[in-house]
Amino acid sequence: MNYQDFHNFRFKCNKLTEELVELATAMLQQRNKPKTDFHREIEDEIADVEVWLMAVKQYYNEEYINNRVSIKKQTYDL
Repeated sequence: MNYQDFHNFRFKCNKLTEELVELATAMLQQRNKPKTDFHREIEDEIADVEVWLMAVKQYYNEEYINNRVSIKKQTYDL
């Protein structure tokens, strides 16, 4: 991985981490304030996480990840 690729990877990882924290925060707000509707905020953050997760996934083994997803879906009956 050259310097530019590494810089892009770090940027994407940082953005993913930021969006994961924002999603976790929105979900905790919904749990802690059940009379307030945070569904739109949660949906927005899920979308943001998906975008950056797709960007980061390209640096990892897609076959391995897909296999793990299948196993987890079976394990938790999802």
